[in-house]
Amino acid sequence: MALNNRVEKYIGENRKLLFTTFVAVFSFVFVAHGYRFAHLLLSHDSLNEFFSWGDIGWEKRSVVGWKVALGRFILPVYQMVFHGFTEMPWLSALLTIIWLWLTVYLICKTFIIAENVILVLIAGSFAVNLSITSQFATYIGDCDANIFALFLATAGFCLWKRGGKMSLLAIPLITCILGIYQSMISIFISLVIFYCILLLLENEDILNVLKKGSWGVLLLGVSGVVYACMLKTVWIVWKVVPASGYNSLNRLYGIQSGSWYELVRETYVRWVEAFVYQPSIAWRPLICLLNIIVLVLTAGLIIFFALKKGVRIQNLFLIVVLEIIRLIVI
Repeated sequence: MALNNRVEKYIGENRKLLFTTFVAVFSFVFVAHGYRFAHLLLSHDSLNEFFSWGDIGWEKRSVVGWKVALGRFILPVYQMVFHGFTEMPWLSALLTIIWLWLTVYLICKTFIIAENVILVLIAGSFAVNLSITSQFATYIGDCDANIFALFLATAGFCLWKRGGKMSLLAIPLITCILGIYQSMISIFISLVIFYCILLLLENEDILNVLKKGSWGVLLLGVSGVVYACMLKTVWIVWKVVPASGYNSLNRLYGIQSGSWYELVRETYVRWVEAFVYQPSIAWRPLICLLNIIVLVLTAGLIIFFALKKGVRIQNLFLIVVLEIIRLIVI
């Protein structure tokens, strides 16, 4: 009864935020992606996983084995818990909306955002973007699991932000992220960097910010070690041969020391291209010009208000460094 009372009290205190974020997320997902959940034309990458028989079925463990070979050994566990042996687009859609809603709620709750317009814009940015659209267009059966990893990344960030012993709980969450969809670890890192930037804009002492950020890096490193040990154990027990494709973990081991420079350089080049040449039905030069204007105006306004607020120059310099690092992550 005590737990029920605490849950009811929490919901009562946060009813408006819970309701607004849910309606916003549901509306954006339904309008932008609803057709993918209802149409009968299965996308090419997901097609094999909708079968439950033959060499590509769950009984043969080929789908499971392939994902475990990619290092995503927790993904089959998630699917067994939430999907069973059935792959249904509408079920994936329902779970996606739930995890996305909780993610947006945590973001707004953590950063104390209450304005309805801002809440809706945040929900829209999470629900309608190229990454989410691409997931629905390919492995729609995995989409809810990937968004669950997004939710875990956000929850892990919230625990890190609280500090103390509670932050240690971020380790199992980050480990699960790596075991479900490794790419979502970028969300945790981006949120940590973003929060550090906010602290610097509040003229927080640089050493305190670096200490806080270093603790996040340490949590990430410990989680990586735990993940690596668990993955190695799973590979040995299941006798799984690690995958060697373009999206495999072995690709990291194959990178030579001199190739890291090219990898980083290529990352920045691709970011600039992706930012300037956003996919659009409009005239490309116009989109390019608008994006450049937005970038310059945003950077200019941030610097203007920071200087007006009296933010120290060294803080601004560290903000620039953190933004440059963040570009590699995303």
